[in-house]
Amino acid sequence: MPKGSRRIDGFVVQARRQERAEPPTQAPTWTVVALGALLLVGLAFVVASGQPALYAFVAAMVGAGVLERVLDGRAPSWGEGHVVADIESDGVTFRTYRGAVALAILFFVALATASILFVVVWITPGLDLAMFFGAFALVLAAGLVHAVRLVVQSVRSVAIRLNADGVTAVRVLGASETVSWSSLLAAFPGGRVIVLTTSENVVRWPTDRLRADPVAVATIIDRCAALDRHDRQSIVAVIEEL
Repeated sequence: MPKGSRRIDGFVVQARRQERAEPPTQAPTWTVVALGALLLVGLAFVVASGQPALYAFVAAMVGAGVLERVLDGRAPSWGEGHVVADIESDGVTFRTYRGAVALAILFFVALATASILFVVVWITPGLDLAMFFGAFALVLAAGLVHAVRLVVQSVRSVAIRLNADGVTAVRVLGASETVSWSSLLAAFPGGRVIVLTTSENVVRWPTDRLRADPVAVATIIDRCAALDRHDRQSIVAVIEEL
């Protein structure tokens, strides 16, 4: 957070859901338990085999599991009306979780490494693999698909900044898109996006990694669009009135 800025972290009471913006779905409990059991059995098998390639494979799988858990902690839970915002010199910014892109890429790399090691182990001559070991192929395939989805989701996430220029979506890689206050007609949540209707078109910004409740953010944007002035004090006053 820039020097001299401060943070709002609380709840607004008037941001009631007309359409529920659900947090990203998580894996069901039974899949986590099944994967844990599979890893424990696999670990016992590896210890008994004494093969270095198998040790490396399990290490890569464990590393991927740890990274996924850390990344999961950067997925929003979105308590209704929860607002997390940085008040800066020229406006207010609703940020995404930091480090999500790096963690998602590391998660993908760990799973890709585990996949390569799996193939190496599978084709190693003289290594008598148990039948259950083939189940890791399905786990790895599903994990790679999940990892790609997380990378894409993290890369396309945006922080939302409100200042005198308008409403700006700042992407992780630095690109930005601004909707001026003069062209903004309305803002509302639309599932896992915030929808801005303008005099020219309709803009949709993803909220997958946004720390604040997107319904509350959309309500704040909509209220600010009706203001005559859009300086920092006016924007903060809208949040405080809610």
